[in-house]
Amino acid sequence: MEESDFRIEFAMRSDAATLYRAVATQEGIQGWWTLFTEFDGKQGSVAEMRFPKTGFFTRMQVEQLAPYQIFYAQAGGTIGAVPTGALEMRGGKASAGRIQ
Repeated sequence: MEESDFRIEFAMRSDAATLYRAVATQEGIQGWWTLFTEFDGKQGSVAEMRFPKTGFFTRMQVEQLAPYQIFYAQAGGTIGAVPTGALEMRGGKASAGRIQ
């Protein structure tokens, strides 16, 4: 499997706008991933998520924000689980995948 072939789809009981807010705003990320999030929600900014009990953190450079799409790149940190990729929300479905 090529790295660029990676893709995950999952269904959620939510509309696309709610899913987008959950991953594209500081408050949204704090609501489901970690309270220790710093992110201004702007294209070109860096989102930083910390996990104090474990000492882990991740930084993501937001390369592009479009309606219901986010393109990001790993910008450092100790967690390698956030690869360069894209998130796309449609209706009650979200897709995530790597991009090159």
